[in-house]
Amino acid sequence: MLNKVIVDASVAVKWVIPEDYSDDAVRLRNDFLDGKIEVHAPEIIPIRVASALRKYHLI
Repeated sequence: MLNKVIVDASVAVKWVIPEDYSDDAVRLRNDFLDGKIEVHAPEIIPIRVASALRKYHLI
């Protein structure tokens, strides 16, 4: 049985925007892609990620 992890927007943003703890977020993503863990996210995550990326773009 795989470990289950809940990912929020702050983690997903770290996959594309280098910031503190991005290396941990990428490791988590890679563990998912390698089939080592099961990842779940709230249904609203695309909206939250888009909002965060928009804020980065406006800065």
